[in-house]
Amino acid sequence: MPFWDELYAGEMDKSELLPSMETYSFKDAAVILHSSATVPARQAAPDDILRGAMATKSDLLFCVPSMIEAWCRIPEQVEWITQTQGVFYGGGPLASEVGDPLARKGVDNFRESNGMDWAYFSLSSCCGTHFVPLDDENAQLILTINEYQVPAVLNTMVDGVPAYDTNDILAPHPTKKGLWKVAGRSDEHIMHSTGEKPQSRFDINDEEKLAGFRNAIWPTVEKVNSFVPQHSRLFKAMIIVSSPSKPFTYTTKGTPRRPAIITEYQPEIEALYATVNETTQAHLPPPRSWSLPHAIEFVRCVVQEVMTRHILDTDDIFQKGCDSLQATWIRNSILHALRQTTQVNSRAVPGNFDYQHPSISGLAQYVSGLVSTEKPSDDMVDEKQRVAAMHVMVQKYSRDLPRHTPKMDRPARSVVLVTGTTGSLGAALLAALVDDPKVSKVYAFNRKGPQSLEERQRQVLAERGYDAERIVKSGKVVFIDADTSGDKLGLQMDSYEKVRTSVTHILHNDTSQRYEDVLPLTAPDSMAGDLQAFPQLLRLEPSPFSPPPQLLYVSSIGMLAHASRSDPVLEEPVDASIALASGYTESKWVSETLLENVGDDLAKAGTPLRTVVVRLGQITGSSGNGAWNTTEQIPALVKSSTYLRCLPDFDAEASWIAVNAAARATIDMLHSSGSAFSTYHLTHPRPVHWRTLFAPIAQALELQSVAYDVWLQQLRNSSERSRRMAPDQEVEELQRNPALKLVEHFEEMFAGGAKGGDEASEVAREALGLPKLSVAQAVQVAPSLSEESLPQLTAKDTMQGVRYWKSIGYLQ
Repeated sequence: MPFWDELYAGEMDKSELLPSMETYSFKDAAVILHSSATVPARQAAPDDILRGAMATKSDLLFCVPSMIEAWCRIPEQVEWITQTQGVFYGGGPLASEVGDPLARKGVDNFRESNGMDWAYFSLSSCCGTHFVPLDDENAQLILTINEYQVPAVLNTMVDGVPAYDTNDILAPHPTKKGLWKVAGRSDEHIMHSTGEKPQSRFDINDEEKLAGFRNAIWPTVEKVNSFVPQHSRLFKAMIIVSSPSKPFTYTTKGTPRRPAIITEYQPEIEALYATVNETTQAHLPPPRSWSLPHAIEFVRCVVQEVMTRHILDTDDIFQKGCDSLQATWIRNSILHALRQTTQVNSRAVPGNFDYQHPSISGLAQYVSGLVSTEKPSDDMVDEKQRVAAMHVMVQKYSRDLPRHTPKMDRPARSVVLVTGTTGSLGAALLAALVDDPKVSKVYAFNRKGPQSLEERQRQVLAERGYDAERIVKSGKVVFIDADTSGDKLGLQMDSYEKVRTSVTHILHNDTSQRYEDVLPLTAPDSMAGDLQAFPQLLRLEPSPFSPPPQLLYVSSIGMLAHASRSDPVLEEPVDASIALASGYTESKWVSETLLENVGDDLAKAGTPLRTVVVRLGQITGSSGNGAWNTTEQIPALVKSSTYLRCLPDFDAEASWIAVNAAARATIDMLHSSGSAFSTYHLTHPRPVHWRTLFAPIAQALELQSVAYDVWLQQLRNSSERSRRMAPDQEVEELQRNPALKLVEHFEEMFAGGAKGGDEASEVAREALGLPKLSVAQAVQVAPSLSEESLPQLTAKDTMQGVRYWKSIGYLQ
């Protein structure tokens, strides 16, 4: 390995990918990486980290071995790594099946000039080293004080000189003197807090005694789990007890030979993962009945045991830190209890019901409904009750809204409050508002995050091909960490009053939904989090201006899934039954109806407020660099198609619109005048055929074009296979085949018309079963949608998205 200062010092940016407070030494240089992370720290996923490295064009990667191992499962990510100037790792050993291929590909710091010695390192001559020989030719490393170094920790003596015993066991290179690799630690015995080492002998096939042993050591394991990273936590059911027929082997120093032990117990490890779906948390007794109170009590126990923290029944478990592996354990524990106590066909239960009902109360209501003799379907409540609940929500959030008392004319140039600017559409909206001469100031409201809002915004804009520095430093934008559902938007009184008395337009771009929640079937009460924003935003309306601030809400055409197929859907309010597909679509209807009622009520009261709903259709990537959010359904469809080796084909049109064009049209609608309440559909006025956009993708990715029902069946089959996998394997499968998370969503499209059918029934359906929409009113108020301003989409637009996905390693 070359010296750090020979290759890297002062030459390049580096991607600091190590956990905080890690120190690694490289020959004569010590590189200390420290981050001021929040507590508890959020452990970033390997894929997220690599995407960040790609986006920032990092030349050098610092990481822990587990990240390299995760990246190298995807060939296109390996290809990108080979183009960097080097990879440093530390904190643990790297598997040879990962390191050897990287070395063969010539990844710097994975190869030595004389052969495949990437796993070995040499110690700087400036280090004071003392090796304690062990009987197996290994040696224990001790660092001594010398003229060049004084170890920060001094815990032993060597020849009367203070020194630091690292407890590291090093193995020498078989032929090259001075090269070493880490073989283990001398302090690897597990010890309870009482100072006792666990010693117990029993028949490991005796399930009762095995459970008792696990329970006996569990308090100590929980103490370890309390401070290790979340991904390293131990689950009780994943503890394997050694067999007398396979005793652990040790070095003469007493150090377990880890590689040999893991190899010896490989069959037991594989068997445990193979059966984990059936045995997950089996020690938890099922509820006495599946009535709602008992179901809530049981689900609460499952969730809190897996997450080891207090979770309120209405909390979104994913927003509280639940990861994919924990979600798998929760789901399987519930299914296990259902199989034990009911006749419910667990294989017919949607594989992502935990994502569809992401709270204790939501999960309990769902499973209670599954087994209810009064409700043979899996709907939690019947349609009439759901519609009634939606109307109740509208009434609840329409109460006690303030009345407007004008004092002065609205200024000629607009002051716009926009939410959600760190998302795809939000970034495009911010860029367009900065360039709009009719706008003098923009308040960019976003949730507080680990980075400063300005830094997050700069990164998002740069990733999508915008001139980030120009936009952020334009002088127009005020970045505000806000809580749109909190009192006074989470602001101090002086800041709140400054916003309230200057804002002329409010643009609420709701970005609260997660990838897994594309269509979550949740109880109506779960809509409250989104809807709480409206009363707070509307309370800005006691404004001094006449007319008062105009409020535009970005909704979704997803709420029109059950609209009539006989004619294109008009730009007007719809009945609640049209939105009865999911909690997500129902919440959109409630939000739209709330704004309609508010606009009408205030107009009748003589305090007019113009509210605008924009139902957004499918948007494509940025016209700048093709940046298309990989958490959306179309990128997931394309990536899963590369996994299934086929791409769905439709004999239908697609009225998709580029995100930049959608942003410009939204701002046209924000500035428009009209009645107290208006609804616009934001899709492309001149759709193109599906094959125009996707035939080139199929050719470029060497995929077979098949009918949608054939593609969907292939996805169903892969979903069945993934259900039989161990949790960690299932998580990896979801990364390779992300449409697995959306199987029910694509099923809904199939039922809604994507499957094809007779000409009469399909006259008002587009590709993917989406309804055709009238855009007559939108075209009237948005000049940017005119034929002169907005060309039709072409294959160039979708292929630009493919190139972007390849550039970030999402596609091969």
